[in-house]
Amino acid sequence: MDHETERTHAFLATSPTRLQGASPCAEPRAYRPCVVHSVFYQSSWLSEVVVAITLGTLVLNSPLSRMIGLHIEAGRAGDPYERGLRYTGKWLLRIAIILMGLRVQTDLIGTKFFVQIILVLGFTLPVTFFAAHVSAGLLGLRRELADLIAIGTMVCGASAINALAPVIYARRRDQGLAVGTVFLFSLAALITFVPIGTATGINTESAGLWSGLAVNDLSSSIAVGKQFGEEESLIAATAKASRILLLGPLLIGFSLLRRRTPAERNVRVRFAAHLPLFLAGHVLMFAVRILGDTLASGNGSLDATAWQAVLRINDVLVDTAIMTVCAAIGLQIQLNNLINTGWRVALAGGAAWFATAGLSLGLLVAISKGFIGYALLGGSVTLLTPSWPFVVGVPSQFPSKQESQRPNH
Repeated sequence: MDHETERTHAFLATSPTRLQGASPCAEPRAYRPCVVHSVFYQSSWLSEVVVAITLGTLVLNSPLSRMIGLHIEAGRAGDPYERGLRYTGKWLLRIAIILMGLRVQTDLIGTKFFVQIILVLGFTLPVTFFAAHVSAGLLGLRRELADLIAIGTMVCGASAINALAPVIYARRRDQGLAVGTVFLFSLAALITFVPIGTATGINTESAGLWSGLAVNDLSSSIAVGKQFGEEESLIAATAKASRILLLGPLLIGFSLLRRRTPAERNVRVRFAAHLPLFLAGHVLMFAVRILGDTLASGNGSLDATAWQAVLRINDVLVDTAIMTVCAAIGLQIQLNNLINTGWRVALAGGAAWFATAGLSLGLLVAISKGFIGYALLGGSVTLLTPSWPFVVGVPSQFPSKQESQRPNH
């Protein structure tokens, strides 16, 4: 064994944080992108997540896309890779989240963890709603478009937008603009969160919570958490799950607010349809982890070596799945579509995203330093700031049906 290999193994052996989720890379037989992981592992600014997304983006937006048959000119109609990308972005991601439950340790999740989630969401959700609608009203955008931008930023990006669109009878064009805008600021989070988090000196728990509570779509949320670290990605997944669980109640709230859904029974069916069962799988695997750790360290009824082998295999599966999802994110970043997003829509989406990211970071930093009172005061003041225009009538500046026929650029 050469000196470099010995130094690498010593680093892994003496670093519990890295050993916890990253030890498969030290296994010579483990299938994993270990070269990229080893080169970029200690650089959150240029991690394997960024490499995977960047490579996917370069493939899609270069002549190579035509060489391998990626048809993006016609909106990916007839693209032979479309079904695979959809499967990766939806099912493989959900499988990874389920398996991530087996990586979560009990010392990462506690009462304080859930109190922080409740506190942050209690302030950021209404602030985001008000910010999206006030900015959209000032910019002359349709109320339905503001609703779509708001729920995409508040919950889980495109999935929430597509779920809300039929509830409020949104136009397909508005739906597409909202999806593009929300995705644009998911990419902004991938670029900015790690530098900002590093500059503010947030701890592991706060970084993971910020990734889960402030990044728009699910895949980007997990990717940002992984940029911070292995533990942060697990915390991000759990925090994001809390937001996703709010989709059903928010759909009911929007339908009642807009009074477009005549039958209460339809609302109940829609709520049931959007209960994410894969989150139940995540919780189940977390329970399996608790049981396995207890049996392996307790009376010896479970062989500790075999249990650790199971956990290492699970680590490899999760890491491979997440890297595949990150590459799939890059393969869906069409630069022309981002450029063609209307500037007014982008401003409204940016206002909503900035409200979510800025307020949640401020609250988490204050809580981590023990300034709970300042967090409550700051959250209350921030909540009142974007809501006062509703009292004086700024939302009434939403265009009428005749005015809303003009483009959103």
